[in-house]
Amino acid sequence: MELCDGASLRLNCHREFHCVALMELVLVNNSTTAIKSCTLQCSMADLTPRLLLRHIPWQFAVGESGKVVAILQDVQLEIRTSRDEYCTVVGKAVVPKDPYPQWRRLAWSPDCSMLAVSHSNGSVSFYDLLGSNLFNIYPPKFQQDVPCADSKQAQACIIFINSRIKSPKWSCELLLVNYHAELRAFLVSPTDGYQENHTFSFAQHHRQGIVAVAYHPSHHLLFLAGPSALFSASALKGLGSSMGLSAWRLLNDYPFYRLALSTDEEEALLLAHRSLWNWVPSFRRSRNHSVIFKMQVSPNGQLLACLHSCGSISVWHLPGIRLYKFWSLREQPDYNVRNPLVERGKTHLTMTPDDPEFHPIDINWWSDQAVIISRFCGAVSVCAVANLRNLLGESPEFLAGQPQVSALCNPQGFLSLECESLLTSNKRLAEEDDHWEETSVDESEEDESPLLSQGSAFLQSAVYLVTDMERFQPKRKRLRVLHRTYRLLGLKSTTPEELYSRKVRDMYSLDGILESWDPRIDNEEYDEALSLAHAYNLDCDQVYQRQWRNSEVSIDTIHNFLSKITKRSWVLNECVKRVPETFAAAKELLLYGLQVTSLETLVAIGEGTDGGHFVLKSLKENTIILDDTSDTDTPEQSLLDKINMESLTESQGDLIRYRRKLLQYLDMLCTYELILGGCHLAPDQYSHQFYAQFRDDPPLLSAVQFARESQPQAVGHLLTYHSDLVLPHWLPMLSNFPETMPPYEYRELLPECDPQGRVFPRPRKRLRKADWCEESPLLQAVNPAEDNVDVDLGTLYEDDPALNQFVMENLTREAVSSWYSARVSQVESRSCLVDHALALVKLAQERNILGLDILHHQLLLLDTLVYSVNLEHMTLAALQKLSELDKVKLLMSKTTESTFVTDLRQILLPYLTRCDNRSPGSRIRLLREYLVDVSARDLALPLKLFQALRDEEDDILGSVEEMMNLALLCIYSCPREDQMEHAQMILECVPERGPPGTLSDVLSSLHDKLDDLELDLCAAEILKSNSVPKPLSFIRDFKSNSTTVQQLLTKMARTLGKKLPPPTEAEWKQLLEDMLDLQSKVFSSVEVQVVYEIYVSTLLSSGSAANIKATGDILQCREVGDYSKKVPFTRAVALVLQAATEYFDSAGDLLDPAMELARLCLHLILDEHEEIQEKLDLISSLQFLSDFGLTLLPLQVRLCDDRMRLIEACVRNKPKAYRQCVRLLKLAEKLRVAGADSRAREGQVLVLVAQTAFQSTLPIRGGTHNQDIQTCYASKILRAFPKQVRQWELAHQWITKSRLQPGLNII
Repeated sequence: MELCDGASLRLNCHREFHCVALMELVLVNNSTTAIKSCTLQCSMADLTPRLLLRHIPWQFAVGESGKVVAILQDVQLEIRTSRDEYCTVVGKAVVPKDPYPQWRRLAWSPDCSMLAVSHSNGSVSFYDLLGSNLFNIYPPKFQQDVPCADSKQAQACIIFINSRIKSPKWSCELLLVNYHAELRAFLVSPTDGYQENHTFSFAQHHRQGIVAVAYHPSHHLLFLAGPSALFSASALKGLGSSMGLSAWRLLNDYPFYRLALSTDEEEALLLAHRSLWNWVPSFRRSRNHSVIFKMQVSPNGQLLACLHSCGSISVWHLPGIRLYKFWSLREQPDYNVRNPLVERGKTHLTMTPDDPEFHPIDINWWSDQAVIISRFCGAVSVCAVANLRNLLGESPEFLAGQPQVSALCNPQGFLSLECESLLTSNKRLAEEDDHWEETSVDESEEDESPLLSQGSAFLQSAVYLVTDMERFQPKRKRLRVLHRTYRLLGLKSTTPEELYSRKVRDMYSLDGILESWDPRIDNEEYDEALSLAHAYNLDCDQVYQRQWRNSEVSIDTIHNFLSKITKRSWVLNECVKRVPETFAAAKELLLYGLQVTSLETLVAIGEGTDGGHFVLKSLKENTIILDDTSDTDTPEQSLLDKINMESLTESQGDLIRYRRKLLQYLDMLCTYELILGGCHLAPDQYSHQFYAQFRDDPPLLSAVQFARESQPQAVGHLLTYHSDLVLPHWLPMLSNFPETMPPYEYRELLPECDPQGRVFPRPRKRLRKADWCEESPLLQAVNPAEDNVDVDLGTLYEDDPALNQFVMENLTREAVSSWYSARVSQVESRSCLVDHALALVKLAQERNILGLDILHHQLLLLDTLVYSVNLEHMTLAALQKLSELDKVKLLMSKTTESTFVTDLRQILLPYLTRCDNRSPGSRIRLLREYLVDVSARDLALPLKLFQALRDEEDDILGSVEEMMNLALLCIYSCPREDQMEHAQMILECVPERGPPGTLSDVLSSLHDKLDDLELDLCAAEILKSNSVPKPLSFIRDFKSNSTTVQQLLTKMARTLGKKLPPPTEAEWKQLLEDMLDLQSKVFSSVEVQVVYEIYVSTLLSSGSAANIKATGDILQCREVGDYSKKVPFTRAVALVLQAATEYFDSAGDLLDPAMELARLCLHLILDEHEEIQEKLDLISSLQFLSDFGLTLLPLQVRLCDDRMRLIEACVRNKPKAYRQCVRLLKLAEKLRVAGADSRAREGQVLVLVAQTAFQSTLPIRGGTHNQDIQTCYASKILRAFPKQVRQWELAHQWITKSRLQPGLNII
């Protein structure tokens, strides 16, 4: 038998459950319970409260042979299942706080669909497996808020039985028996609730109530136990009635229960009731009176085990309740063994053997012939019914508190609930654990004080009460906290093999749980396991395996534990899988693995003589590490000849694979040692976590990782000692170094070419000579490719797929050059560190790499831009897209007037010099383009350059001709009119023309262009002074264009005319002088007459009568004579008509001042002129139109194509206008209706008048219409045109309109 006591677990405040061992759980009640002083009014006759309060507050119930367990806590109900050893809570419910938690009971229904929980007030709650409350049953006269006064209302037992009423509605029948010996039966169902079936009282037989109830379905009997009222009944000896036991048979009908007594027991009871001793009160109050408070029926229903309040244990035959065994407390074996888990105070030194601490508190059945007994002291034993001998061994197992026990839950074990109590102070509890809640209470006495101490304390209190003096004040009571830890433990039986296996397993499962670990305890466990193995001839490998797994790997543990394990595959797996925490242990473990995978072992496996063990061979480290010069071992070759390469067994193949893996790990360990700095530094810097990953990773992946972590030395070692796998990826691997890392730090790894362009090969070395398992024919028999892990190149190069093109066995010059170019671009683009990229190019050039000159030139420029010009956001990719001029502009983008010349010399000229070296002539060309571009915005910077060239002898431009040519380009490139002063200053910096005959044709031509430039500057100044600024390039380009010059002069003149206030006569004269000056110096493409015409046109349109009159001095006003005037008569008429037309069109009406200016312009021509007269008549016609009420703009009148419509508008606008025939004819003449044909003009007007008269809407009064017709004839309408049909049509219209009688003569 084995008790899985394990180690205690103290959990946090969440009441979590952890599996300690098989079916072993720990429940922790974190809510600290204050010590309560419950004062009960108990007498010797009422033992129930005294018996109940000795139990722990929590309860638990097991259902369906341990498949479910319910744990009733203070305010919570938890339901767990055995599926995961009760580790998970499947149901949870909140229960009300009970003032007497020991009085509660709980029980499962037969199918575990319901859980009944009774409270101290008699109410019963029902829950399902998930903790949902189904329904509640309350006792009669139940009051919710009234506390229970005694235990009589509490349920003594809850029993589920098969329903005695056959109905599909009810699943089972519930029996509730309280301590008053009253029974209530209910029909219950998880879906339909409950229904009361019947009630019954056992008080007639148990007058003082009952204490315990038991039921077993095999006999269909209900067993009750209570205080017995019979004394000195010798006839009842050995019968249940003598101890207050009774059996009641369940009936299907009224009265539902009947006392089951044998004939002899009935007679004995009758005699006992008639005895006089029962009527003597002194004997009824016997001090030795004992009560059965706990009883359990055996699984087969043949025996009934009972616990007595005096500490006795009795076993009864069923169903007759005949005494089978009885043991008083002193007769029970090992009843007074002290609990070693409890710290005993000095008050326990006087404990008597009959002390209640040794009394049994709970009992249940292990089997039909063995019972489980728990005592107040925490002792738990499994005892045989025959002699009460402990089956667990020499001593019982000890739990904390007053443990509760269940029956056998499965064929092997039972559950027990213990409670560990710790009484401590607030301060100590806070210091030990911050998670526990604190509830302080008063405790008057730590232990039971002697009588003298109690008397002294009572006397001191009495004196203080009388005198009220502080010196007699009792000491303050100390504050105490009671901390309770509940654990649900599983105890099971096992075989030696299972015990051995479990002991080994549990030694390590507990190691991860215990807060502190004592190696001595662990060694004792190992010693016990080894002793057990030796005693039962079991395999000791498990112990050594556990010791090895639980110990850190060291040279000692390898020799003490690993070397003693005989299972080859397990040892080799440990050598391969486990990574020691120290460098020496790691190497020793690998060497041991190589030692046990020797060639001798391989041969022995093939011959079948190994016996499952190793054939060890001494292995020196120097036989593995670098030993290329040694010859082939002849004994080794002889062993290889014994191996059949074509029929290797699976075990031989596994051993070869293990050896190769060990060699691989040893190679990686040696490489790691070199990376760490050698044998002196490796032990201190070794990291087993890193090595565990490093040895399994392919060398290529490790090299890439080292490169990304900026460890060039590690990468170099991998390239050297693992060249077969790493060297083809040389260039892509170098691309994984961080771009922020200076290239000089990994310069030793960069590829190099000789002067002829051939790439130098990378040096290769080997860590050791090839092992026998790595050579043919074993290499062919067991393919190493199965063990190797290939690197997924797609994953390795997924960030930069272009690196795949550089994967090659033998590097070429073109590939190296291309990689350098691509890597330089990567460094610059990803890090923005131009100096790193430039340093890499320089390193490449030092290594004779060709094709990087352009890139070097661009990087030098970018270096200047970033670090000298401070253009931090400039990149190489953006720079490569720029034109040469844009690059020059970027170089000078931060320059100022004060630093322009310095920046030009220190920043721009070095770049231009490099450009000129690559492309001759580009220096001057780019400088010229840049200065022209700058001049297009401002001449201030070019002026600084020319002043510097004038004051200092500098070879910036190279020659005088270039300086003069550049001056011309800069000045003409400036579009701004406000830069004339700077342009003049630039001209002053240019050398003057030398004596005739001393200049070359080129210089002479350049001086001529400069002279023209001076004239252009003069013209520009004149234009600017007249508010018509023009750039020099405009003057240069259009001075030969007469049309453009005329437009420019016209604009110049009219600009003055629009000046406010109006210009004076002197200003007009100055304008004429400026215009003539421009014509004579620059604008010679136009004649002088044109200049005067422009001037006169401006005066005529100036809006000033004085200016108009002044033009008479310039214009030829008569066709004959005045030939000295500047503008001939023909041009004078045209200018006058143009000015008059402008004034006429701008006028708003006849009275507009512009109309008078138009007349004034027309009157300048003294000779009669048809066009002049036509303009004057047009002006006069405006008065006629106004008289007829027609309001039109003069411009509308002039632009009217058919002016007859104006006559018609006058007639329509004024109804009686047709009567003013003469004025209408005069108006038509002024408007030039029908042109020069006066007869046609007169006919059109008269016909219009007659037609208007006929169509008149005026009423007929007397001879009015006749008078109109006569007027028409008087106007010669009919006489002028006697043969016109038109007159008769008009007459017909008039007759029709006036509705005259036919035949009336209107003539």
